[in-house]
Amino acid sequence: MKVSVIVPVYNVKNFVGNCIRSLLSQTMREGVEYIIVDDASVDGSFEIVTDLVKGNPDFRVVRHERNLGLPSARNTGLSVATGEYVIHCDGDDFMEPVMVEKLYECAVRDNADMVWCDWYLSFTDSERYMTQPEYHTGHEAVIGMLRGSMKYNVWNKLCRRSLYDGLSFPVGRSMGEDMTMIKIAAKAGVTAHVPEALYHYRRTNTEALTQNYSPRKLKEIKENTLDTVEFLRACSDVSDVDVRRFLLNVKLPFLFTGKSEDLRRWREWFKEADSEILGNRDQSIRVRLLQWCASKGLHRVNIIYYNLVQRVVYGKLYK
Repeated sequence: MKVSVIVPVYNVKNFVGNCIRSLLSQTMREGVEYIIVDDASVDGSFEIVTDLVKGNPDFRVVRHERNLGLPSARNTGLSVATGEYVIHCDGDDFMEPVMVEKLYECAVRDNADMVWCDWYLSFTDSERYMTQPEYHTGHEAVIGMLRGSMKYNVWNKLCRRSLYDGLSFPVGRSMGEDMTMIKIAAKAGVTAHVPEALYHYRRTNTEALTQNYSPRKLKEIKENTLDTVEFLRACSDVSDVDVRRFLLNVKLPFLFTGKSEDLRRWREWFKEADSEILGNRDQSIRVRLLQWCASKGLHRVNIIYYNLVQRVVYGKLYK
């Protein structure tokens, strides 16, 4: 097999049909296997999948007997994948028909270990084009991820399967599990970028980019962050400056919820990272200004920003 496409599915019956149809429509016909991992869905998602792929030899459906979480579903897919390259597609998202073909062709042409593309942030009635940078080595990509200029999302990256040797997604810790891609990039040699939006990441939350943080989610984020930092310090040539910039970016979403407790949490988490606020030019002036205000306890500025931008701009224009 040339490419294994791993699709974790859990209770996404309203979207999984569109996802599977986008896989059925892929223009790369030879050497592609699709591994659907149903994580014990109870809403009919499994039945929708099996009905759509019935009799198709390119599709393999695996089902967990009980719900184990997103990282476990990804690991199950990896355990049975046979492709030279692997790409993930979440069950509530979908791909452009040429996505697998274009990423694979780029990987072969450049002999690349990792290839990524731009993507769409898809709302109910609109989409936002999300541009990604171009890097030519895994080390450059890691630095870009740590500094915030490149997203470490799982689903827009085609990776050589051998990069996963000795690595797995963090079982039981779904929040921040995308950080695994930083480790994958750290093992990559040649990398490449396809400057087209080929993946649609579905965002159905009408509050756009806001987030609710339970104690469990917070614990998972922090554990995955510290685990990633430990890996990088042991296996990769990254500076303390870039580690601090990564920590600063991890806590950045706390500034965009409009909640006082999250603003306080921002000040409490990874205080050592605050020294990098003004120096990280990979972040926009707007973001650095918001971080600086938070570091000085000027929470009213962050709340005003939330009400004007997050709720009005994102909440109304992107929905």
